[in-house]
Amino acid sequence: MDPPVRGASPGLPLDRLSTCDEDEDAVSMALTAVSRLVEAHGLRYEDVGMLQVASESLLDRSKSVKSHLMALFGGCADIEGLDAYDGACGGVQALLACVSWLDSPAWDGR
Repeated sequence: MDPPVRGASPGLPLDRLSTCDEDEDAVSMALTAVSRLVEAHGLRYEDVGMLQVASESLLDRSKSVKSHLMALFGGCADIEGLDAYDGACGGVQALLACVSWLDSPAWDGR
């Protein structure tokens, strides 16, 4: 068994940990990830109705990562979602929010 990744929360199945280079930040990585995901699945940005972002901490306390990601969506402002900042639990919160949205009257099929 490999030794645990230093700084990781106990109980999380973490095999490796990556960090940003000096010319990268959470926003640039998120922009790349979202654009690649949309392209890889042949989606249109108009097909997205929910965008949840999970992170360990705030970017700079002035603008959320989701706000930066909305630049990819052009004029399509009808996208629900938010940023969840809660350490390891943020990803779970974001996933559960998406599941709840799918099961709500707010879901419009996107």
